[in-house]
Amino acid sequence: LDILSTKTCFGKEKDDIVVIGVGTVELRKGIDLFIESQQILNNKGYNNFKFIWIGEIPYNNLSREIVLKISNTDKNFVFLGPKENPFPYLKSADIFVLPSREDPFPLVALEAMALGKPVVAFKDGGGIPEALEDDHGEIVNEMNSESLANSILKLSKDKELMMRYSERAKKRQKKCYDNGVIISKIKFVIDECLKA
Repeated sequence: LDILSTKTCFGKEKDDIVVIGVGTVELRKGIDLFIESQQILNNKGYNNFKFIWIGEIPYNNLSREIVLKISNTDKNFVFLGPKENPFPYLKSADIFVLPSREDPFPLVALEAMALGKPVVAFKDGGGIPEALEDDHGEIVNEMNSESLANSILKLSKDKELMMRYSERAKKRQKKCYDNGVIISKIKFVIDECLKA
């Protein structure tokens, strides 16, 4: 699946903004905040946002019916379910949103940064804000859907800011979180422990 066919799959028009979130459908991952922020933008008349969620719904999850109902009735929300390779979808996104209430340091956010996607995350949602600090992404101070919607809207209206986050996030991921960098840091810690 290439970028063009992914955009076709989303029904993306020229001026649409594709916002993507990834994770298991559960409260900890904040899919409810993601959906609510999309609905807030819709209710304010911003109908050019396409919100896409990739992830598995646990079999016993009470959110199953709600998520599937919304994705079947709201043309601006698409639930794709689990994907073995989410990269084509991440590549086609304009903004990556990490709406987690608690998430130690999710790799998918680093993958989005590596692809040059501006990342939006909650200040108190885990470790990713540390990677975004110093102007590498949008950090949302209040953990609620209204604040999330406002941050997404602010970012989407400022193409210069989106480009800056995109370029800076990509460089930061390469410099601080690339496999080679992390492996050498782990090796250093192991070597130090072995010396002790």
